[in-house]
Amino acid sequence: MKRILSFLVPAAFVAILVVVAIKALAGDESRIRSQIEAFTVAFNDQNLGNCLDVIDPGYRDESVTEVDRKMLTTVLRYVFMKQMRSDGKAVAMRIRVPEQSLHIEIDEGEKAHVDFEGILENRKGEEWRLQWHVQVESTMRKVDGDWLIYRTRHSTLEGKRPQGF
Repeated sequence: MKRILSFLVPAAFVAILVVVAIKALAGDESRIRSQIEAFTVAFNDQNLGNCLDVIDPGYRDESVTEVDRKMLTTVLRYVFMKQMRSDGKAVAMRIRVPEQSLHIEIDEGEKAHVDFEGILENRKGEEWRLQWHVQVESTMRKVDGDWLIYRTRHSTLEGKRPQGF
């Protein structure tokens, strides 16, 4: 058993180092894709803190007046709380960003224009149904090595914006 552990501990350490090295060496485009995915996962998990980790402190949505990071926090909190049923189970709502819709242009290494489609779906029984399909134009900026969403503008492609969004 000691021999197995003496092999597994160094192997696990090496695996962790490889993951850290890959992340450190990942290009800016990969990092941006990871940030968009991180927001999607955080929203779907109803994890407000992780959603906000991807949002720049100076965030503004230019489609709607008065939407800054503080207002976005309030909206997300409202949406997550509204999904909770009286029995404490979350009502199924998810967002998706189709990979093929994601377009990234990096300017001078510190800013990027990132366009993508966002799809908000609600579960009805076993079936997912479209609620709102939007085109998002965003600007991300690099802050201390992390790409953060700084500005957004969106337009509806299909469906309706849910109450509270």
